[in-house]
Amino acid sequence: MGTTNTVVVVDDSPIVRAQVSDVLARGDYRVLVAEDGKEAVDVIEAHGDDISLIICDMRMPKMDGMEVLRWKSTSAFRHIPFVMLTTEGCHRFVSEARSLGAKGWIVKPFNDDMLLVAARRLMRGPSLAAVR
Repeated sequence: MGTTNTVVVVDDSPIVRAQVSDVLARGDYRVLVAEDGKEAVDVIEAHGDDISLIICDMRMPKMDGMEVLRWKSTSAFRHIPFVMLTTEGCHRFVSEARSLGAKGWIVKPFNDDMLLVAARRLMRGPSLAAVR
């Protein structure tokens, strides 16, 4: 795991990126943002040693969340906990994400306090958590 409490937030919605980033910043996390999966890969490759958690939207242009998760699962960064952020809770998507190494599933809209609790738990150990 990374040496800092740095979280990468990936979402194509500037409003969602800002909301998640603000909540995490209030919890004393350092936040790096990306607006799509391709940018996320660049951020992860540039800062991978410092990243403790990745929170990634599922539906995005250029490269969606599942594609980012597939990439991460075969990269040097596969040890970084990954949480899917989505409006969808479909069992098929959850199952696929779990098989690729996702540790959590956050459903939008989410409760700010629950997001912080999930982030703390996921940085400490493995579990597939769902947050609503």
